[in-house]
Order: sequence, then C-alpha cells, then structure tokens
Amino acid sequence: MGSYTTDLGLCAVTGGHGWLGFYLVSYLVKNNYKVRILDVLEKPSVDISIISYFDDMDYSLTEYYKCDITKKEDLRRALKGVNTVFHVCAITDVRPCPVPIMYSVNVDGTQNVMDVCQEHNIQTLVYSGSVSVVDDEKPKCQSDENEPLFFDGYMYSRTKALAEQIVLNSARGNQNIAVGVIRISRLYGPGCLMFLAPSVYPFSLTDEKAKQSFNDVVNTCYAHVECAKALTSSKTREQINGQVFNIKDVDENFDYIRANIMFDNHGKLIHVIPFIAVYLVAWISDIIALILFKLFSIRYGPAMTNFGVTAVRNILFEYTVNVDKFQKMIGYNPPQSIEQSYEETRKWYKLYKQKYYSKKISSS
Repeated sequence: MGSYTTDLGLCAVTGGHGWLGFYLVSYLVKNNYKVRILDVLEKPSVDISIISYFDDMDYSLTEYYKCDITKKEDLRRALKGVNTVFHVCAITDVRPCPVPIMYSVNVDGTQNVMDVCQEHNIQTLVYSGSVSVVDDEKPKCQSDENEPLFFDGYMYSRTKALAEQIVLNSARGNQNIAVGVIRISRLYGPGCLMFLAPSVYPFSLTDEKAKQSFNDVVNTCYAHVECAKALTSSKTREQINGQVFNIKDVDENFDYIRANIMFDNHGKLIHVIPFIAVYLVAWISDIIALILFKLFSIRYGPAMTNFGVTAVRNILFEYTVNVDKFQKMIGYNPPQSIEQSYEETRKWYKLYKQKYYSKKISSS
C-alpha cells in the first residue's frame, strides 16, 4: 500500500463497485485515503475505461472484500479494523413490480451494517440517503430536512426511509459511533444510467418551470467525505452526529439538463407534450408491467428509469431541496463546477455511443 491520509483511518465503502460507490472509492483514493471495497461484484459495474475520472486511480490504496451486506458474517470479516464506513450499497428499482431483494438489501442490510459497526466499535458512518424518503407524491419547493419521513410511498422510497430511520436510531445512545446522512437528489455524471433512458427529444415532458435538484456524482462524493471529516473531528463530532443533510449543485428542469448534456443543445426544447398525455402513457406502461409480471413473472422496463407513473411524476412535478444546513454546519465548496459536470458527462456520452451503439449496429 502507498502512503495515505489517516484522519479517517481505514475507510470502507459498501457497494463500492456500484456507480456512486466506485466514484467514492476513487475520490477517497485521490485524496490519499486507504479504502476497502465491499461488494458482491468483483469489478466495477460501469465501464471505467470510458470515464476519464478513473484514469489515474492508485489501486495500491484499495483492497477488495467480497461482501454481501445481507450476511452478517461477511460484514464482520470485511469491517474488521475499519474506522470509517460509507454505507452506499442500495438497490434502486422504481418499477411497479420491484425485485424482492430491494427490501433485504436496503433495509435488512442496513440493519446488519449498523449492528456490525457497533460490534466492531467503528467510530464513524456516513449513509447515502435519498430525498425520496420524504416523497409524499406532492410537489416540493426548497424542501428542507425537517420534513417527516414518508413510509407509504413506492417501494424504493419506503425502503430508503426505513433504512435512514435504522441508521439514526442505531446511533442514538451509542457513544462509540457517530453518523451522518447525506440525502442525494438526482445524481448525474459520466456513467449515469438515468440519461440513457429512451428519449423523446426534441419534445419535452415537462413545463420548464418544473425543476428538480441535481447532484454531480463527484461533488456528491466530496459531500460524503466532508461529512465524515466533520464527524471525526473532536471539534464538530457532537454537533454533526445524527444530522441529516440535503445536498445539491443546481435546480433545473429535467429535460433541459438532459438536452444540454446528451444532445449538446444548450437545453433548447421545442415542443411540450401535454401533462395528461404523458400521464396516460405512464399508466398504460404500468398496467402492461403488472400484467406481464402476474402472468409471466416478467419485470418489464429498466429498474432505474422505468417509464411509469412514479418516474414520470418525479420529473413532471417540481422537486427541489434547500441545502442551507449543510452549507452552514459543514461548508459546501465542491470541486466541480456545473459547466465542468455538463462537459464531462457530455464527453462520456459521446464515447459511450461510439463504443456501444456502434456494436449494436454492426451486430444487427
């Protein structure tokens, strides 16, 4: 192993070979932290060869542990000797018939992580949460962290709400571990699957006034590490422990930002599809998905970007968050500007099209 920074000690990232997880591993390594990658996957789930951020990664500061967080014995082995845990691992599935493993990973797995952290007297944990935990199916305008958790929503939001509750409850009354929750809005960046969903460009599904809060993936990693530093420092540990933080880089219309990134069109949208038409198609899509599942056990549509009522509602309605709390208590000075984020994602998308779309065309 190379030389490394010691203020966080040995770090572990659950789901470290997922998209956000591997970015966080790389960000930690770039800042000279020693990192243990915990995942059932032996290699990153994204093609890192076409993402420039990973080009100069120093793998000597990493070690891989095959770990299923639904199994405590795996966690006990993988977290031994660890000082700081970044609990990123989660299953995202917004389809009408999500995979059953989502509950066991997101909820039971989180309980296992907290139990083993306490067994090993681990000092610090940062949990990758989601703004979906307060999604009561109503528009949100600059929503802050005081909104109550909503447990009656779609399965993903429900499991993330339960997991966040577990993290905060497990830390209460425990003098050894300090925890922080980072609620992520819409993630984007090179490797983002959200923008690869079927497009109806140059049409827009939304009124341009309907905006969401977006997080660049590198800046999201920065927020996780800054939170961990604040939890580790004796000066701020008590103040930050048990806190929930919203983060974002920009509030923008979904179709605007997608057109800007994926089509290099500076967000110009020509036609807007009426609200009722989009919703009708979404309902039909969900009905088809339910029929296919009931009759043939087929889960229809992509897990993360399914064109159903839940996904459509999330881009048709305004859903923005207030991030003053993070700025005031920790300080948010992210390494990437919005323009850099757009440009890096645009470069990746062009390489992705060249590498994968050309294969599909040549094989057809």
